[in-house]
Amino acid sequence: MNNEPVVVTGQGAVSPLGTGVPPMLAGLWANTVAIGPAPWSESRPGDPFAWWAVVPGFDPHDWMDERVVAGTDLFAQFALAAAVQAVDDAGLSEQLDPVRTAVVHGTSMGGSRALLKAQHQYETGGAAAVERKTMIQIWPNMAAAQIAMRFRLHGPQLTVCTACASALDAIGVARSLIRDGLVDVAIVGGTEGGLPTASGEADGDFVPAMYIGQAAYGMTTGERDPARASLPFDVHRSGIVSGEGSAALMLESPAHAAARGARVLAEVTGFATLADSYHPSSPEPAGTWEARAMRLALDCDATKSVVSTIQVKAK
Repeated sequence: MNNEPVVVTGQGAVSPLGTGVPPMLAGLWANTVAIGPAPWSESRPGDPFAWWAVVPGFDPHDWMDERVVAGTDLFAQFALAAAVQAVDDAGLSEQLDPVRTAVVHGTSMGGSRALLKAQHQYETGGAAAVERKTMIQIWPNMAAAQIAMRFRLHGPQLTVCTACASALDAIGVARSLIRDGLVDVAIVGGTEGGLPTASGEADGDFVPAMYIGQAAYGMTTGERDPARASLPFDVHRSGIVSGEGSAALMLESPAHAAARGARVLAEVTGFATLADSYHPSSPEPAGTWEARAMRLALDCDATKSVVSTIQVKAK
């Protein structure tokens, strides 16, 4: 394994601020709040209010043919659209080596929407109403699989499922594959959601139970101001807001990028991952393991010849 940083040469996004990196960045710079009432919020008596960040106006047919649309859940469609953008942005559309290119993708829920929708179809319309491609829509690995099939790749094709850390762990895994010399290039990223329709609206009378489950578990906020609905680093935080979409990056070895004169956007110089092992949904209060992950990531920073020790003291 070499100590060179892995470089980023392409990027793509499907987000609640729009499809593509430019609209996403424009929305961030403008401080646009993309949070709104969930498409199913309070749709039935007793249903909770909840915020959601949906992808507006996404049309999967802009990115894939009808056969792929029919065989995939929205989480995989988001991922494929973001990956196509990243490959094009890197200038690698015609240059991907099929055996030296990896696909590493992260997701937490995978095709949960397809499973929930199929159960709804069965309960409301019987066996004949269930979508016949439900099984292949559900599988969490179908985002990575569809990307590999799109570009006819035969290198490592991996799916990482580590909750909110899935996309970051995917980047770390891909970084290791490149630094170990197993591949030259990796399409990496994360994808989530797709509980509404592709356009971000409610899907008829289908209400995903996951939305109800989050509220029942106490994960959602009672805040009615969308600008204050998600405050993850604030002492006044009161819950989470589920967001949907996908982001993808092209990672390359420095030698591969230099040989083709690629534009380098960033470097991945350090990475670490570990288990908190405290609670299913709450971190250890003192932040002990988050601090250790940060120290380990800094310790493996390839740009440093001397690594400083960070002392973290819990208050």
